[in-house]
Amino acid sequence: MPALSVPVAPTGLIATPGNHSVVLTWTAASNGGATITGYNLFEANSAGGENYAAPLNGGIPISGTGVTVPNLTNGHTYYFTVEAVNPVGSSDASNEAWAIAAATTADSPQDVVAAPASNGSVVVSWVAPLDSGGSSVTGYVITPYIATTAEAASVFNNNTSTTGTVTGLTPGTAYSFTVAAINSSGNGAQSAPSNIVMVPKASTTLVLSLSATKATYGNEQAEHFSVTVSPSYTGPVPNGTVVVMKSTTKLCTITLSSAKGSCSLTSEELPARTFSVYANYSPNASFVGSTSFKTKTSFTVTRASTKTTLKLSSAKVTFGHEQTEKLSVAVSPQYSGTMPTGTVSISGTPCLIKLSAGKGSCKAKANTFHVGSHRLVAHYWGDGNFSGSLSAKSAITAVS
Repeated sequence: MPALSVPVAPTGLIATPGNHSVVLTWTAASNGGATITGYNLFEANSAGGENYAAPLNGGIPISGTGVTVPNLTNGHTYYFTVEAVNPVGSSDASNEAWAIAAATTADSPQDVVAAPASNGSVVVSWVAPLDSGGSSVTGYVITPYIATTAEAASVFNNNTSTTGTVTGLTPGTAYSFTVAAINSSGNGAQSAPSNIVMVPKASTTLVLSLSATKATYGNEQAEHFSVTVSPSYTGPVPNGTVVVMKSTTKLCTITLSSAKGSCSLTSEELPARTFSVYANYSPNASFVGSTSFKTKTSFTVTRASTKTTLKLSSAKVTFGHEQTEKLSVAVSPQYSGTMPTGTVSISGTPCLIKLSAGKGSCKAKANTFHVGSHRLVAHYWGDGNFSGSLSAKSAITAVS
């Protein structure tokens, strides 16, 4: 029967730093023919230093191949060896391992509760972590979540407060929040999510301004309506649409960009007269609608000028046969588009021409002109959208 001997020295001793502690692990030793009853742990004063005479485990062998050494001073370096024990005796010392006991991050805060506040903010409160990680908590990080998506976090560098107000949140949006403590080792683990809260919608103020208070009929597209929608508090800016109105009639629709926008009329959208215009901002998921109705703005469309021309079929007629003469008129508007309507009279004749597409004609009656030279002028009398005008004089001679 082979002789029994002490165990072979353990190998692979590793020291892992912890908060006021060091975790040691090693590889099991060869037992020397007798069952290993445990391990003794020794602490050295310095690297390669002498082991203390008494094992840290107080003579009660450590079972297994790992142990946590507690109650250490953070920032201090510790050196260790282990020896295996069997009924014959103790092995030689293992390799030496060292570690610096260090603070860890703090535990996560508990019981996080969120409550909506004014101006797009939410007040978040919590219970401080039970374990600070061996280093004083210097503040907290609050992270908002929309569903499961994390938004920009807010840092509160106040170690005594367990309440924080998160601002700049999107109105009309549901949020939950997590909180993590900060110490010298960094940010700790996030807490469990808070309850879900809805950030109240923001009220808005709508301002409508005009590029000019007047425009000429046929050229209304020169008018620009500009709007600005201001929220009741800072944060996301209003989006959506604004409709510019005249009474109950929609003039144009503006899609907001950075809470602003503009639109124009079409060339002949409004008849010539004075109107009161206002704007309505449509409510959406984040913002309450608003109107400029109480501060209606006057806008005037003035009549466009015209040019009237008179054309004779002949510059000479025979007295008594004036009906052979055709008098043609054309009335041109100041701007292209709708043509003037209404009537044109011609001086010295009974002609009263009703315009069609801005034109018309008539024939003189017999015995209209006495023998001699006559000057004829066409007079356009205007309509609701166009001002009247006179043609240049045209000469006609009646002969016997």
